[in-house]
Amino acid sequence: MKLKHVLRAVSWTLSLAAIIYFVRIVARTGLTTSGLTGGQLVGVVALGAAIYGLSVALLAMLWSALVVIEPASRNHRSEVVSIYLISQFGKYLPGNVFQYVGRHMLGRQLGIGHSRLAAAAVMEALLLAVGSAVLVLSLGRHVLHALIPSIPPIPAIAGAVPLLMLPVVTWLPGRFRALSWIPAYRLPKLASLTVGYMVFFTIFGTLYWALLLWLSPSPAQPIHSVIGASSTAWLVGFLVPGAPAGAGLREAALALAAGGHHPEPSTLTAILLFRLITLGGDLLAFLAGHILKALHATAT
Repeated sequence: MKLKHVLRAVSWTLSLAAIIYFVRIVARTGLTTSGLTGGQLVGVVALGAAIYGLSVALLAMLWSALVVIEPASRNHRSEVVSIYLISQFGKYLPGNVFQYVGRHMLGRQLGIGHSRLAAAAVMEALLLAVGSAVLVLSLGRHVLHALIPSIPPIPAIAGAVPLLMLPVVTWLPGRFRALSWIPAYRLPKLASLTVGYMVFFTIFGTLYWALLLWLSPSPAQPIHSVIGASSTAWLVGFLVPGAPAGAGLREAALALAAGGHHPEPSTLTAILLFRLITLGGDLLAFLAGHILKALHATAT
């Protein structure tokens, strides 16, 4: 319990420090909308939120594939998807664990076992980390050097290293009794799910790149570079426990990645709009999950 409290205090300190760092950059550099009207800004945020909401639906489908394995239970797949869509909004609550708590509680209401839900949570976290790490090490090396200048140069081939975790994960449960609660996921399935998570990060990064391109008077960074930067920012927020949706950490990482310690006002505006888009997309997913759940209740 003491370690838990220490980790929570450290994560909140890091998150608060990152928020202060980002706010100071905004205060020093300022923001710009490049002469865009309020209606245009609202429209772009709404469109981006809709696209991001669809990417959250992709995450829900991938998670349901980890939960629903037996063919006889696949007719409940949409109900399982609704659990993810509803619970995902819990990541904005302090502690950054309520999305997992919500999934477990709602899953139990559907009769899904504790071990299956726990295994899905662990596997999802692992595959998200693997998928993002592939993009970070292959496309986001410049961001890592901006965040940690002392690290040595990383070759692009290093992006393949995280994939070595997949055969290890398929091998471990059958070899250790303590891991017998994890289902025997087949390697091709884990590989296809990892590709799905990489698609999510590609959508995530492309949205940010589109904002940079739309707001910046100068040519935007190459899309592959921005995808690597946004994947790194996501991973930083994900790895620090307790920070609600990576609050502050993601913004600080994106600011560093986009221009060292002196990002342009258009970049800062894009970062803030990006946060609004992801928040709106998660809210749309939350509402869609409740609608899907209500449709099932009506049908039964």
